[in-house]
Amino acid sequence: MSSAAAEAPRLGAADACVAQRDFAALKVDRQGLFWVEYNPADGCNRIVRHRHGRSQVLTPGGFSVRSRVHEYGGGAWCLADDRLVFVNDSDQQLWLQPLSPQAEEGGCPPLRLTATTDTRFGDLLYDPHRRRIIAVAERHGDDGVVNSLVAVSLGSGRVQCLARGHDFYSSPCLSPNGRSLAWLTWDHPDQPWTRNRLYCAPLDREGRCLAPRLLAGQGNGEALFQPGFDAAGVLHVVSDRSGWWNLYRLTPGGRWHNVCPLDAEFGVAQWQLGLSTWVAFGDGCYGCSLVENGEGRLRLIQPGSAAVAVAEDYRLFRSLCCDEHCLYSVAEAPDRTVSILAIERQSGEQTLIAGGTRPDHRVSLPQPFSCPVGDGERVHGFSTRRPRRRIRRRC
Repeated sequence: MSSAAAEAPRLGAADACVAQRDFAALKVDRQGLFWVEYNPADGCNRIVRHRHGRSQVLTPGGFSVRSRVHEYGGGAWCLADDRLVFVNDSDQQLWLQPLSPQAEEGGCPPLRLTATTDTRFGDLLYDPHRRRIIAVAERHGDDGVVNSLVAVSLGSGRVQCLARGHDFYSSPCLSPNGRSLAWLTWDHPDQPWTRNRLYCAPLDREGRCLAPRLLAGQGNGEALFQPGFDAAGVLHVVSDRSGWWNLYRLTPGGRWHNVCPLDAEFGVAQWQLGLSTWVAFGDGCYGCSLVENGEGRLRLIQPGSAAVAVAEDYRLFRSLCCDEHCLYSVAEAPDRTVSILAIERQSGEQTLIAGGTRPDHRVSLPQPFSCPVGDGERVHGFSTRRPRRRIRRRC
């Protein structure tokens, strides 16, 4: 070993981890772009708001935004008009935090909304028609762990059960007029990426579910992901009924129509709650992240037209959200740190909002490959080669 190599500092696991911030749970409204940012230095998750070219941490000291529902968590916060509602990691309760334009770093002090110490919350959804939070609740008691779908009043913190009876719940979504609620369920021994069910129920004036209907997943091994309503109130869901996870919309006749048939995966394994791989713009266009031939892609899709590729220098996209003009995504590439991107719909121009730091040294870029494994199937993977050192020649 050379003396230079012997004197080089050792790089440990802690050094590698502390260098990588991560982002999740993007949301956008008139008050700015928001996300949850993980800081490996202290292991805390904090909500950040970006507007007017400036990013501001809103979560004060002593709090960390994290749900532990299903142990893996997800969907740990939501916007509620001029407030935030989030799950605090240490007690798994809902906390309410006012949003103020004049707030300093650390935001306004949060107020505790719930006090159900045996219950965890996740997959938060704001119901503006009834000023309440709809969430997945996981109660840990002497009779074991019980999951349900609940509503929590922003005024009183009272918890109301909306649906129960299945082992797991996820992905609640509300129609724009507030009259319909849809969600996913599954039961042991199934996993959500092997078999689950989509229900939808009309809501009465008090917000109670009336006669839930099973719309997809009727015992045929169908895996469903991220149900959601568009601006016109049409229900969509990602389904693998074709053999590929594609995006479908429900027709007036009650049939599921494939929005953009592709040999690609529009969904992901639902290890966490609150995942988002597609958004619907108000004019019938969609923004979708998908995996095609083993690599992640970001597409703008107008039904009846060819899908348009954007942000092609990135290889993985997650946590999509949108406003009228832009598509926002957490994006990953092999030659830089995790990024948050804003992609302008009309031009495809991308703006780096956060992250995206490039190393000051050469890196080995992964190359995709695939090979047959029998019965007409292929496996996809990546290979890397050690970067060649530049050799200086002496004259």
